[in-house]
Amino acid sequence: MTGAKEVSTPLSPSVDLCADTSPSFDATMYRQAICRLQYLVITRPEISFAVNRLAQFMASPAEVHWQSVKRILRYLKGTVHYGLHFRGGPSGSLLDYSDSDWGGLHDGGRSTTAYVMFFGANVVSWRSAKQRFCVSIFYGS
Repeated sequence: MTGAKEVSTPLSPSVDLCADTSPSFDATMYRQAICRLQYLVITRPEISFAVNRLAQFMASPAEVHWQSVKRILRYLKGTVHYGLHFRGGPSGSLLDYSDSDWGGLHDGGRSTTAYVMFFGANVVSWRSAKQRFCVSIFYGS
């Protein structure tokens, strides 16, 4: 795919990925490509949705699925400088930071909770989310 044109997104929004009744594509080659892409997701999390979506068709891939795999490869060709970079270091410790805004007064009373987890100097997990809104009212007698 050295001469392939680069694309700006890993999946095309106009392609409907569903189980296709058309003739199957070579399942062995498709599975090999998906497995390699799943390994790459470790350092390229932005392709995880596309790769996991295409992995759902490993039993019986069609030509449309193979074209979508090739689109991911074309996306990767244009974004080789993207990714998570892991550095070695003397510390192999696991460090976790978390925070919450305890109520989000300006945002309807919902708290935002976040965490980031480091292994040595490398970020390995993170999340930020609004908590579900729950109100408990107790009426005493």
